[in-house]
Amino acid sequence: MAPVFICTTFDQDTAMRNLYLLLLLGLFAVPSLHAQKHVSGGISSNDTVSLQVIRTFPDSFPYVSVVFRASGPDGQAIQNLDSSNVQVTEDGMPCRIVKISRVSKDWSVNTALVIDHSGSMSTDDPLRRHWDSLPASAFKLKTMTMREYTNGEVDSDSSFQVRQAPPNPAWYHSPLWYAQHAALAYVDATDAKKDQNSVIGFSNSVDKVLPLTAREGEVKNTINNLTPSGETAFYDAVSKAIDEADQGDGIRVVIAMTDGKDNASRQSLSAVIAKAKEKKIPVYVIGLGDVDKTPLQRLANQTEGLAYFTTDASSLSSIYKRITLHLQSIYEVVYESPSLSSADSTRDVQLLFDVDNSFLSSRTLSLDLPDEVIARLIEKENRLAAQSVAVAEPSGETSSGIPWGSAAIVVGVVAAGVLTARYVRNKRKDRSSLAILSIFPNPTPGAVTVKLNKNISGVTGTLTVTNESGQVVHSVPAISGTSIETDLSHLEQGSYFFSVQSGGETTAAQAVIVAR
Repeated sequence: MAPVFICTTFDQDTAMRNLYLLLLLGLFAVPSLHAQKHVSGGISSNDTVSLQVIRTFPDSFPYVSVVFRASGPDGQAIQNLDSSNVQVTEDGMPCRIVKISRVSKDWSVNTALVIDHSGSMSTDDPLRRHWDSLPASAFKLKTMTMREYTNGEVDSDSSFQVRQAPPNPAWYHSPLWYAQHAALAYVDATDAKKDQNSVIGFSNSVDKVLPLTAREGEVKNTINNLTPSGETAFYDAVSKAIDEADQGDGIRVVIAMTDGKDNASRQSLSAVIAKAKEKKIPVYVIGLGDVDKTPLQRLANQTEGLAYFTTDASSLSSIYKRITLHLQSIYEVVYESPSLSSADSTRDVQLLFDVDNSFLSSRTLSLDLPDEVIARLIEKENRLAAQSVAVAEPSGETSSGIPWGSAAIVVGVVAAGVLTARYVRNKRKDRSSLAILSIFPNPTPGAVTVKLNKNISGVTGTLTVTNESGQVVHSVPAISGTSIETDLSHLEQGSYFFSVQSGGETTAAQAVIVAR
């Protein structure tokens, strides 16, 4: 295809702006993306999705990676997301999505399976009800020494009679049997080519530890060899599992199952939570039977995991399957940041979803750029200013025919552009400047309330709503106070952006979803 040249006339200001843009684009050429290791800088959202921000690398900026788990309002995992139903805004501005992919497809999933094999895992209510239905003659008395009864823990030959239950009926499976088969099914669902599993068995103490491995045979043998006995050292087991999961790259997770209250651990719940948060490892908790839900729920919530509770051991397999679906609904979205200013060190990021005409949104995330990214941006800004000076030649005219005086103006405009960008960003981030604190409900069927950080009573103000194309679709003139109410029921379902202008100030745009 032959090249097409477009000729046009433009004034001196246009020339200076074009020169500035060319220099800027040359300095910020598209970089290559780098492989990510651990997810760090985790930020949670208790709204419709759960989000974790991957640390950004200097060489990948202005591309930013966000890892998130997508869940609907009912808590079910959302599958098959792509660039057609996901949007990203940064400081209220729509961002170009470079790619979106399901993380579990390509990343290694490293799971530490914590399995309770304390004595209480040998029986449960179905067996007890069966025993209660039997006549007394079905039970036999056996003479045992204290040494036999305590497995050698008490060295005494004193004897007594113990009432022995008949053999378990053929139809009965113990809670441990169900826990083992559920864990084995989870292992079968992992990809041996890239995923690894660890097994942590516990009773009085952490007595079974298989480090992370891709060898399914070893994992299954360790699970099958667990036998019920002893007390419950749950927190010690979870602490050890966090250490094991931390040895893997990619997704790292602990799935911890217990049927009782912790009564044998040296580690405290707070210490375990602190370790999991430090290493950014979520703990999925499964409570079976009569457990104390409060600490287990706290462990899951504070580590970005989930908690499941059941009194039916046969339902453990379905719980493990739900966890598998959640892990398979972890996505990475890579978007291009619209801001290349070093002064804009903190960005407000929001993800918007349109799945089967259900509009979901995350709460706003505060994304802090690492120091090395800011340093690189400052370096490029300084290089931009230096290169702009080099555009001018020492003669009376530049080689392109622009007079020396005009070239000097170009230098001034370029430098001023960098400084102005810093000033504007800093001013906008200043807490004293006008800002939208919240918009609720969001998503909304129509009526919304906008909260501002400052009282604009007595100052003429306007609330403006634009669509994704930047067109004004709704406005509220003569607003005042700190709270503004309006109705969007006349707008079609979709994403819109709110901003408020008052007293010479304009807030950053905030995204709102209209959904019915």
